[in-house]
This record gives sequence, C-alpha cells and structure tokens, in this order.
Amino acid sequence: MSCPLCRSNRRQLFSNLNDLEYHCDGSFNFTKCTHCSLIWIDPTPSQQELNSFYPSNYHGFNTQSNFIIRNLYKLVNYFRIKKYLLFLQHPSSSLLDVGCADANYFDALKKISPHVHCTGIENNEDIVDKALKCGRNVKLGTIDDLDQTLKYDLIIMNNLIEHVRDPVQELRKARSLLKTSGVIFIETPNTDSWDFKFFRKYWGGLHTPRHTFLFNPKSTYTLCELTKLKVENFLFPINTDHWALSIQNLFQSTKCFNSSLKNGRAWYFKYLLFLFIPLNFIQKILGKTGSMEIVLTKSTK
Repeated sequence: MSCPLCRSNRRQLFSNLNDLEYHCDGSFNFTKCTHCSLIWIDPTPSQQELNSFYPSNYHGFNTQSNFIIRNLYKLVNYFRIKKYLLFLQHPSSSLLDVGCADANYFDALKKISPHVHCTGIENNEDIVDKALKCGRNVKLGTIDDLDQTLKYDLIIMNNLIEHVRDPVQELRKARSLLKTSGVIFIETPNTDSWDFKFFRKYWGGLHTPRHTFLFNPKSTYTLCELTKLKVENFLFPINTDHWALSIQNLFQSTKCFNSSLKNGRAWYFKYLLFLFIPLNFIQKILGKTGSMEIVLTKSTK
C-alpha cells in the first residue's frame, strides 16, 4: 500500500509495538511516507477493532477522575475557549464539536457567551448519556449522522483526525457542514516535535493502537489539498501530555519501573505534566511542540 495521502512510497517505521496504556491484544506496525511524512498504523484497524481499543476506563472518558486532572482540564479548556470565541463573534453563532466526549467545556463557554449555539457529536453511548444528564446538546453518532442542511461557524476536531480510519473523508464531511466564512479548528499530535524525535517508538503521541494517522505541518498541507481546505494558521500549544506519556511508556516497557495504571495513567503521570512545562515553552516558540492546532477555511481553488 502506498501513502494514503500522496500515493508516494513508504517505509516501515516501527514494528510489533504493544499497547502500554490499556493492554489491548495484538501488536501493531507504523509506516511512514517517504515524501509527505504521514505516519499511519499498517494495516489500518477495522472500525470494530478501533472501537474495542477504548475501554470504559479510557482517560478521555474520565477527565474528572481526581483533583489535579480535573483542574488541569479546566485550565486547558479555558485557553481553548478563548481561541474558539475568536471565531464566534456574531449573534447566534454556531459551534459543532466532532468527537466531543462529554463536552464539559460547553458549560463554561455558555457562561461567557450565551449567544453561542453548541452542538456535539460523540459515538460512545455511555459518554453521550453522561453529557445529556448534564443538559448539554450532544448527539450520539458520527459526523455522517448529522443533518447536512445545518451549517456551522466553527467546527472543532479536537484530537480527532488521528483516531479515525479515513481523515480525508472526515475533513470533507466537516467542510460540507461549514458556513462560507466558517472555520475548522483542529488539534492533533505533531510528529515534527522534539519529544517524538527523542522517544521514537515510546512517544506518547503514537498512543498505540488508538492513533491511526499522525501528521506534521508538511503532511497537513497535503491533507488540505485533498479536502479543498486552506491552512490559515498553525499554532503550537503548551501541552506536556506527550512528554509525560512517553516517559510512562518507557517505564511500562521495563520490569523494574513497571507500575499499576489507573485510567491508563501511572501515579506519577500528573506530576510529569508540570515538570515539562518550561521545556514546552521553548518548543512553542520554535514550533516543535508535540501537539499542533490548525485553523482551516474553505479553499477557493
């Protein structure tokens, strides 16, 4: 199989990797395009297999698990909301979050800007039930299940395109739901980062086997050409998750430092998040953080 984006040659990057977070069965290989630098799991898991990689104790479903994690998410959401509101200025602005989990940040956003109409779509039934009990407008399903006649000012794909089987189709669907002057805001791992180059197969951004496709700025441009989207900006946020998870993966691969995990995370994970903040600031300045945010609009070409 050639590169799914540019059809160029590929080379095997990593082989026989195991799930060091939730211990899903099997081993997994990652392949890299020699031209656009896209990295992907090869072969790509089926949708049924992908669904099985997310147990009920998946960390993304348990963002309120303890005091430190709960308040870290509040801080992260605060900065995300500030960015989102830049694109939601006019009365009755509309926001769609694809893969929103329980959409807990909707509460804070609505307090700041009650005029924004928030919609979320999530394919985990238990998490959707949790969101609905909190009064949030979250629908069960995928982007394919949304009403195609509704259009949005802002579509958020926060840590989504690296989890799907076909990121090209996912972005094409998002584009079709975008207003003419609307914006798609993506957050995804960045393989052009210091942490990836240092940790390689133990890099937290691989999130084996849940991250199916991994991008950097170069492969993002290729993705956008295929989906008729234009890159307006790259942002490099403060996000130390991948440093912390990389060290955890390295420790979990050994006998002497292996420890029990809760929600896929070791007891020391939350402390590592703070430890790497100074280094992450330097990465941010140089555009080499483990995560990148991408602002996209409809291309006129």
